[in-house]
Amino acid sequence: MCRHDRVRLARIAAALDLFPGARILDVGCGTGVFTIFLLEEFTEPLEIVCADFSEKMLEVARKKLSRRQEISFCCLDVTNEPFPGNAFDRIICYSCFPHLIDKKAALSNFRSHLAANGLLVIAHSENYKKINDFHSRCDGPVCHDILPDPAGMKKMLEDSDFSSVTITDEPDIYIVKAGKGRAR
Repeated sequence: MCRHDRVRLARIAAALDLFPGARILDVGCGTGVFTIFLLEEFTEPLEIVCADFSEKMLEVARKKLSRRQEISFCCLDVTNEPFPGNAFDRIICYSCFPHLIDKKAALSNFRSHLAANGLLVIAHSENYKKINDFHSRCDGPVCHDILPDPAGMKKMLEDSDFSSVTITDEPDIYIVKAGKGRAR
């Protein structure tokens, strides 16, 4: 379990560079923590698709967000299944990237579903070392779920044709921003 500090969430939301009418994919939305925060803090209209591998997590998110018409939900494996609808302006992976089994396939899928000026943001409320240390002490499959170090993450994104990669790795936050680069 992680703590969802509102100051950290605000820094992550700011990294999205949102604009009215933006179409957002919340990958690994879980129970909807980040989506709820966005809707509380950003008063302009947004269209948000909440995606998660776990139908049970989506059930909780649906209950929390049931009165919001601008939200849709889909249960899918983001590494290889197409996302619903047109391209997204923003894709956010909050507290989920280490849990993606095939990170390269997920990045490729994200890139293919970003709009031409789209932005991918991968974020955590701790730095990569704290995330990896926490996971390594857990029992079960999570103990192998790691977040690449900044150099490894940058290379992985550039190898997946993302551009303008910036990484913030501070004691209390990890934010990666990557634009949709040119196709090879």
